[in-house]
Amino acid sequence: MSEAAIQAQILNQIGSRPDVRLFRINVIAARQGQRFIRSAPPGHPDLAGILAPAGRAIYIEIKSATGRLSKQQARFRDMARAMGALYILARSVEDVSRALDQD
Repeated sequence: MSEAAIQAQILNQIGSRPDVRLFRINVIAARQGQRFIRSAPPGHPDLAGILAPAGRAIYIEIKSATGRLSKQQARFRDMARAMGALYILARSVEDVSRALDQD
């Protein structure tokens, strides 16, 4: 299954839960004169959100069955977890459901 299809399933099924708010993050990079501007930090996951009731941050990086994290994505994962966020590497909607149930 493609990453786009997995993402659509996650947004549809997990995003409809009353205790989760998810947002798709499109990382855009552009040059403006001599400046290079990014819309999010390097390695930012595909989805970001908030878990109720405590307001804990959630980040979801979506990969196909054979996809691997880049070094920048692994650094973001490590930073997010160290700061107390829930970070999920998702290859299916079931991966996200399992992680939320275990949290």
